[in-house]
Amino acid sequence: MKTHKLFILLVIITAAGCANLADVDRAKKAIDQPIINEDYEQGVDALIFLAEKGYVEAQGELASLYAKDPSPDAKAQAARWFTEVNQHTDRYMSRYVRWLANYAQQDDALYDEAVLLLQQQMRSDGDVGPELVRLLAAKQTLSNDTLRSIVNMISGPDAEEDGIKVLAYADDLGPFLAEFDALCQANLQMKYECLLARLRYAKLHDSESLARIVSQANAAYMQGDIDDDHLTRLLSQLVTTEGGAVPSYPQFARLLVDGALTGNDALFLRFAKLDEAYATGKADILARLEQLHEAGNAEASVILANIHIEGKHLVARPAVGERYLQSVLAHEDAKFFLGRLYLSGRLGYVKLQQGVDLLVDSGRQGNPQAYRELMRVFSGMRGVQVNGVYAHTFAGVFKLFGYTLAERDQARLDALTLTSQERTQVDNNIKNEMASVDTTES
Repeated sequence: MKTHKLFILLVIITAAGCANLADVDRAKKAIDQPIINEDYEQGVDALIFLAEKGYVEAQGELASLYAKDPSPDAKAQAARWFTEVNQHTDRYMSRYVRWLANYAQQDDALYDEAVLLLQQQMRSDGDVGPELVRLLAAKQTLSNDTLRSIVNMISGPDAEEDGIKVLAYADDLGPFLAEFDALCQANLQMKYECLLARLRYAKLHDSESLARIVSQANAAYMQGDIDDDHLTRLLSQLVTTEGGAVPSYPQFARLLVDGALTGNDALFLRFAKLDEAYATGKADILARLEQLHEAGNAEASVILANIHIEGKHLVARPAVGERYLQSVLAHEDAKFFLGRLYLSGRLGYVKLQQGVDLLVDSGRQGNPQAYRELMRVFSGMRGVQVNGVYAHTFAGVFKLFGYTLAERDQARLDALTLTSQERTQVDNNIKNEMASVDTTES
């Protein structure tokens, strides 16, 4: 009977010509907690039916459902239903402006509208402070006055958490330090966000407190207050230079992960990917990587391969790196790195075609960076004939993954002009290539 309940719901609605919140709730439950795939599909069909009939709650929930899907078709449907529901109620406005702000991060054409709507939402409900700050910070350094005005507008049940998220964007947390620490002490579930902001502030303005902050982060991890992902991000923040504007403190890296790496291979491998980590004991790290490689850990093999190829911690031996990668070609990154190695010409130009083939395979397995590398290959790489059709094809595929070319890459691409016939060929190539991409890997 379970698989037919939504069908029965639709029959009842069709016959009676009415619906209520319970109908929408049943459709949502089928989507959120499906027993089988048909439950999910029927739940979506029910929401569409109700939304088309003009039921506001169904329109809002359908818009919210489409907003979770980044595909172009879903984006268009989300815009349609948010536009429709916003004509009748403002209950879904915060979801709409959050959705719009997310796209405005990548689309400058949406930026001004998104900022305006976020500001209006803040003045009315005060519940999108973090989204407003995140969008503004993408274009400018936020002044203390701007942050203060946003903090003062924050309200709602998540006000304190939002306050932490907003203040974390301060270029200098100093003027807000007492307020920030008080919020953190009252909201222990925000431990990671508080540690991350405090760590960055210490690096920039209070290096004497670094040891204490790092020790607190280590204790938080050991007590289970933050997880592997959090600890890795804190480690990255500790050692990053942010383009040379922020000092790096690799000497504290070992203190941060003290006791955390023992028996935790996944965390150790993330640690081993950071160049600065090797200042804490290169020989020990390399020995453990080798042990993991011998035990069949493909991630360790890829890391060792890159160490030998790049020569950052050992004398560069690209042929050794090649052997590590060849041993784990099934790994999602191995074909990409091996393709780049062959295309570098360091193992002889006879392997250039193999490099192209490997990158194509990597791209079709869902790695968009492979297509960017292929664009570079055919837009003027040494030893390879320039091919504008191929360069524009691979650039087009890369962009369809939602990425933007670097300014230098775009300039190289723009220099490769195409005839109308070649442009048609590029469009067809992109369509065919996208049909070959395994999107479940991306």
